[in-house]
Amino acid sequence: MGFVSGYNEAQSDDTQQIKVVGMPAHKWLLSRRIELAKEKLRDGRSSLSDVALACGFSDQSHLTRIFSRLVSITPGAWRRVLDE
Repeated sequence: MGFVSGYNEAQSDDTQQIKVVGMPAHKWLLSRRIELAKEKLRDGRSSLSDVALACGFSDQSHLTRIFSRLVSITPGAWRRVLDE
C-alpha cells in the first residue's frame, strides 16, 4: 500500500519527531550529546577524549567539531572558561 500511495512510514516517524521537538532527529540527537558533554566537562575529571566517547562521538575531533558548531567555542576553551 505504501508503494502505491507514496506513504512512507519512516518518513512519517521523522515528521512526528520534528513536530514533537521542533527539529530533525539527527540535530536533536547531536544537541542532546552536546548537553551531556557539557555536564561531563563541568565535572572536570574526564579527558576530552573520554568525554567524547562517553557521549557517543567517534573521537575527540568529532566532539570538538560538533561542539564548536553548536556552542561557538571548543570544548577545551569552554571548560577553561568554567574554571575562571
